[in-house]
Amino acid sequence: MTDRYSVVIPAFNSAAYIGAAIGSLLRQSLPPQRVIVVNDGSTDDTAAVVDAIGGCVELVSQENAGPGAATTRGMALVDTPIMAFVDADDLWLDNKAALQLSRLEREGELDGLFTHFVLSRTGEEPYQGLPVRPGWSRTTLMVRTERALSVGPMVDAPGRHGEAVDWIARARHIGLRFEMMQEVLAVRRVHEGSLTYRRSAGDAGYLAVAKAALDRRRSGG
Repeated sequence: MTDRYSVVIPAFNSAAYIGAAIGSLLRQSLPPQRVIVVNDGSTDDTAAVVDAIGGCVELVSQENAGPGAATTRGMALVDTPIMAFVDADDLWLDNKAALQLSRLEREGELDGLFTHFVLSRTGEEPYQGLPVRPGWSRTTLMVRTERALSVGPMVDAPGRHGEAVDWIARARHIGLRFEMMQEVLAVRRVHEGSLTYRRSAGDAGYLAVAKAALDRRRSGG
């Protein structure tokens, strides 16, 4: 089984959370070879927190361009066969990497895997009794690098919401095969600064993503 994978983290004003997010990666039974943090024009201490960790954790800084642009920049730097992601305020649970890597090794027809996640306001245990959702999101995805790069950039939609949903839809449109694992292997933090907290049914970004997906179906089947 290959254990060579990198993790991309887009980060904007995430100083309060990103240390815990990176810690959850480094505690994996199979830790990543590289953790690439793209600091998307933060005005807080995000860069300082990341710099202090060192080791396999690399910091790349850019002017604020959005989570999709930051993710795309990080993806371009990956040189391992597998890449994964975590949002700066989310967490991986134990053995997430090992379980996903094992399945990708056994099932060569799969391009990527998602997992379920638990929704938490604190990001702290215990997680029992908290809501669990299928995580069709950046935080739970592990994917073969070559196939991920074939999809193209993660494009920021209006309001900077929905870029990962759009990328997944485009990946499926060109034939990538994804599956949802039944295990709960990540924590999605829900707080006032998070995208999850601020989403609404009328969000312009998600409407734009939905329209783009419908247009693709109409034009290409």
